[in-house]
Amino acid sequence: MNCPCFFGFIWMLLLSPILEAKSQNSDSLLAVYHSSEEGQAKLSALHQLFLSYLNNDPAKAGLYAKEQLLYAESIGDLLGIGMANYNFGVLSNNRNQFDSAAFWYKKALGYFEEAENPEKIILVKYGQAILAYYDGDYPAALDLLEDNVRLTLETQSDSSGLGDEYHMIGMVSMRQGNLNIALSKTLRAVRIFEKSRNQVGLADAYNTLGGIESSLGNFNKSIEYNLLSLKIYQESNDKLYEAQALNDIGNSYYYLKQYDEAISHLMQSADLSRQLEFKDLEATAYTNLGKTYTARKEYIQAIEILLKGLKLVEETETLLKIVEICNELGKCYQGLNRFDTAIQYFDRSIELAGNNGILEALSKAYLYRSVSNESVNNLKDAYEDYRKYAALKDSIFNVAKSQQIEELRAIFELETKDNEIQIQQNSIQLLEQEAQIASLQKILLGLGLIAMALVGGFGWYAFRQKFKKNEVIRKQMDAALHYKSRELTTQALHLAKKNETLGILKDIAQKGKENENPEVYHKLIQTISADLREDKGWHIFASFFEEVHPDFFSRVAAACPGLSPNDYRLMALIKMNLSSKEIANILCISIPGIKKARQRLRKKLGLESGDSLEEAIITL
Repeated sequence: MNCPCFFGFIWMLLLSPILEAKSQNSDSLLAVYHSSEEGQAKLSALHQLFLSYLNNDPAKAGLYAKEQLLYAESIGDLLGIGMANYNFGVLSNNRNQFDSAAFWYKKALGYFEEAENPEKIILVKYGQAILAYYDGDYPAALDLLEDNVRLTLETQSDSSGLGDEYHMIGMVSMRQGNLNIALSKTLRAVRIFEKSRNQVGLADAYNTLGGIESSLGNFNKSIEYNLLSLKIYQESNDKLYEAQALNDIGNSYYYLKQYDEAISHLMQSADLSRQLEFKDLEATAYTNLGKTYTARKEYIQAIEILLKGLKLVEETETLLKIVEICNELGKCYQGLNRFDTAIQYFDRSIELAGNNGILEALSKAYLYRSVSNESVNNLKDAYEDYRKYAALKDSIFNVAKSQQIEELRAIFELETKDNEIQIQQNSIQLLEQEAQIASLQKILLGLGLIAMALVGGFGWYAFRQKFKKNEVIRKQMDAALHYKSRELTTQALHLAKKNETLGILKDIAQKGKENENPEVYHKLIQTISADLREDKGWHIFASFFEEVHPDFFSRVAAACPGLSPNDYRLMALIKMNLSSKEIANILCISIPGIKKARQRLRKKLGLESGDSLEEAIITL
């Protein structure tokens, strides 16, 4: 499935924290610039002019950024110099000159740190996160963004800017395939943008939600979100944003097989992208147009359009798009019964995809090439290609299963960080409360020296403040306990999901052992079995459990000596009120096995037939 062009869209988020001026007319900004006296007013007008031309005339925007830098240097304004450098970074980013962008961002960060301006530091780190995203270093991008979240909460009373950070985290998570996280973070961004009435951020978040729904196969919902974003972009006269939304809408119509609608929107996207000289997005629109014409079996027209796209992505060296277009061209030549030419394109796709680990496109290329080889009676090559396709398909399936486990782990880590931030905020509130109390106590002491008669009244006030302090401490402890409880539940569900997935993979490997290389599959089965027996996860689980239910295991040992480690595990899971299926997955035994384990435990606890095992465990 061809998702929205992230490399053509992600840079648009760079300026969303400062794009409130985009709706201003450039003529009015010029009037302000020419009428402004020397100083901040003139510097601000230059910056606003840069923003107003950024998406419609990048060359003119560059001239204003240069003038902004020269003027800021002439008056020695650190923030102005930093913003000009940052703007050069954005321009370089737009032109896919990522090394230059990194250079300008680093310079900008130095000026912002010298000026000790947290807001601008957050802005430039946001740009650096996007560069890390481009480079495929998703963990680094997420680290920068999460640092920004912490810095925002620590330094700004108004956290409306967090919408951009959460939106970008959603974009990175989507690229990682963690769609649940992506959806959660992007919806959080939408709520912030709606509350702060940030129309630019809201439009971008709608576009991302459209991409997530497209990845989930919900194409009508994707179109709904992208139409919302398109309306805002058109009202703001943001042509490049408009081109991206048109491309995404056209692509969704393609998957819905509404080809006329798809062609109409994709042609508009390609025209706008060409006017703005944004090659990656123009090539993406051509690729989607080519797919649409191929689906209609209009192969000649599809080839003409796809070759335009291929030329563009060869200039920008976007490997993923080169592979995708080569596969589409091969399919077109197959449709024309020109199988030798088709094989040449598939050969190129396989070489590039294989060398760069683009597994899904590589799998498709092998499948398509096997069809062409069969058509020219190269049966041996056709069989070999199909065998490689089948192996890759199984590999992609296993990767998808592993990714589900990784997403569970990522969700757990994000929840942990969110709770840490919440506890940190509670701690900050507590410190502020203590500072207020200390200040009040000093005032009370001074007043007491002047008027001893008021000691009783002030003593009562101090008592109330002490009570408030204790209340804050209690709430902080409640928050910490809630956080630990969520950790415990998440850890248990993670164990269940991991063991369930490993069990599925073990069954697949067992079946494969009977038909293919027994030795390889035997090693795989041994590895999975060892992982299922691994006790490390249980040690972590037990530590979380003891924090939420202190002394539970010691009380059980005192009341019921002679229990086995498996008995302790079963009792802990029953106390958490987990289902029999969840307990079975965690303990790696069958549902009937759980029933037998419960019966043995009842005997060891000395329970009668009418006694409830759950009630007995909960009361311990």
